[in-house]
Amino acid sequence: MAVALLALGISLSTGAYAAVQIPRNSVGAAQLKNRAVTAKKIEESAVTAPKIKPGAVNGAKLAAKSITESKMAADSVPAAALQDSSVSTAKLDAGSVKGEKIERGAITKEKIAADSVDSDNIIAGAITSGLLAPRAVNTQNLADLPAARILMSGATPVANNTIVGLGYSSLMFDTRNLFDAAEPGYLRAPVSGIYEFDINATFAANGTGNRVLRVWHWRASDGGAKVIGGQEIAALSSGPTPLNATGTVQMGAGDELQPYVIQTSGGALNMINSTENVPGFSLSYVAPPPVP
Repeated sequence: MAVALLALGISLSTGAYAAVQIPRNSVGAAQLKNRAVTAKKIEESAVTAPKIKPGAVNGAKLAAKSITESKMAADSVPAAALQDSSVSTAKLDAGSVKGEKIERGAITKEKIAADSVDSDNIIAGAITSGLLAPRAVNTQNLADLPAARILMSGATPVANNTIVGLGYSSLMFDTRNLFDAAEPGYLRAPVSGIYEFDINATFAANGTGNRVLRVWHWRASDGGAKVIGGQEIAALSSGPTPLNATGTVQMGAGDELQPYVIQTSGGALNMINSTENVPGFSLSYVAPPPVP
């Protein structure tokens, strides 16, 4: 009797186990009830690119106004979820990007990756006056253009026939962190573009020799440098000798400009700093870089 009961128990347990074994590929659309697959039933990261057939997600699969703000979790569209070039003109229906589809204030500088919007992303003529609402582009929508002016404080001695880089310690303005107090002789371009520079310096009175002001352009891309402008004149026979260097230069992001001076009076000579002669250095962004 005991043996028979044991055999019966084993057969029943084996049958119960076999009942829950599901052969591979046996669950298809016909086996799933409507709305059986819910968000809770889908494991995180379970829906990957190989699981979605090309063209499977299209407008016909989405009911009108089915994608609402409440249906999307915060940060539900991370950068890693979008393949490069996955958002193309072919994927957007004509007129699909409208002002009412975008919540006020939704597009912030934090949502846009650095250097992600450039001329390659925007087709020529795509942005017309008809697409911009009245007063849509204003000073609040635009970041400050890079610009800075720094001043020298105190007199700077310059030895005879020696290259001396100018140092600055007083900041008049700096809109985009062009100046770094740890490198007081430079102004750095925060973004690529065409920049205008303006540098002035004045040597103390001495009528002997020449006075030189030059500007170095240091390139971040390769560490190279070259002189891009300046002024060289004979010392004035009476009074201080002023110098000025102005011009435009194409700079890459991280490139720096550095002014330096030389004098050949035969001895040491000061760069003077007075109410009438305050040595200064300005750098201002004026235009985007030319298209290659």
